[in-house]
Formats: sequence, C-alpha cells, structure tokens
Amino acid sequence: ELALPFIAHLHFKDLKPDKEEWTSCGIGRGVINYQEILNKFETLTSIPGSIELPLWLRRTPDFIPQIEHPLIELPKIRRVLRESVEFIRTVLSIPLS
Repeated sequence: ELALPFIAHLHFKDLKPDKEEWTSCGIGRGVINYQEILNKFETLTSIPGSIELPLWLRRTPDFIPQIEHPLIELPKIRRVLRESVEFIRTVLSIPLS
C-alpha cells in the first residue's frame, strides 16, 4: 500500500502450476487474483499497463526460468491475448467494443 503513490505502470502476467513446474497462461487463468488486487486498490485502475504472455516460458518449483523455443501457433497467441484483454476489461468494468 505504501508503494501505491509511486506506481506509474502495471505489468499483467499470470502463472499456473502444471505438474512439477509453473507455466505462463492468460491473465485471470492463473494463481494471481487480479480481481481482488484491483478491487482492493481502486487507484490502480487508472494506471497504464501492459500484458506479458511469455507462453514459451516455464519455471521450476523454485521459480528458476526454463526458456523453451517451441513454435507457438498464431491462433493460440491471439486467443490467449483476446481472453486476457476481455478478463482485464471485465475486472475494470470497461465496456467491450
């Protein structure tokens, strides 16, 4: 809470447990409770932000990054990005256009 006045940019990223590792996933589909965070700190809703979807990144149980280089199909990237944007808009009560 003490850092709130100094936040200039939000960085949206989410992870989910997958067997013995953590994998990147769409915003709102992982363990980070963005709904609770954004509702608790309403001032965050007026701060610019970006979405990071490193779908090729995995992390070990102790969060050491394991970079993979598989080909991520463009339809999957578009789907995950669209779902992430829709989730953020819903949480922030921004009408879909």
